Amino acid sequence: MKYFAKIDSVNKKLSDIAEINLGHTFRGAIQADEAGNTIILQAKNINQSGELTYNFVKTTLEKFPIRSLVQHEDLVLSNRGTFRSAIYRGNNTNLIASSSVYLIRVKKDERVKVLPEYLTIYLNSKIGQARLESITSGTLIQSLPKGVLVNLKIPLPSLKNQAIIINLHQNHRARSALYEKKAKIHKNLADALISKLITA
Repeated sequence: MKYFAKIDSVNKKLSDIAEINLGHTFRGAIQADEAGNTIILQAKNINQSGELTYNFVKTTLEKFPIRSLVQHEDLVLSNRGTFRSAIYRGNNTNLIASSSVYLIRVKKDERVKVLPEYLTIYLNSKIGQARLESITSGTLIQSLPKGVLVNLKIPLPSLKNQAIIINLHQNHRARSALYEKKAKIHKNLADALISKLITA
C-alpha cells in the first residue's frame, strides 16, 4: 500500500523551521470580561485529541502584546504538565496566547518544506511526545524550557508524505468521531430500554 512506502526524512531543529515565543504573561488570574478587547487562548483550550476548543476567554488589556498574537495556522503547545499541541484556524485580529502555551509559527520560507498541520501531528504523536518528555524539567509538575525546546529535532518527510500523514490522521479522527457518536446512540437506546423495563 502507498501509505506504507518508505518515508525518507531529514531532521531539523524546531528553531530552524519555526519562530517560538512564550505567550503573554498576566499579572495574576485572567479577569474575564465579555465586553473585553482581547481574546485569550490558554492551555486548557487544547483537548486531549490535539484540537482547539474555541470557547476562548475575553478580557481587557490596555496594551496589546503583539508578540503573542495568534495567526491563522499558528501552532500552540502547552508547556506545563501535559504537552499537547493544536493548530489554530481563524482570522481573529485580537487573539493572543497566554503564557501557558508556546506560540509556534512556521517560518514563511520554510513552508515549502513543512506543513503546519504535520508539525502539530508530529508533536502529538507517540514519538513526538516521547521526545518532548525527554527534555522536560521539574519533579512534581513537568515543564518545557524554551531553551531546550528550540533545539528539538523535527523529522521532515517530503511534502507528499507529510500530506499522506495528515490525510491518515484526519481519516482516523473522522472515524473516531463517528464511532463515538454511534456509541452514544447505542448507550441512549440501552438506557431507555433499561428504564422502561425497570418501570414496567
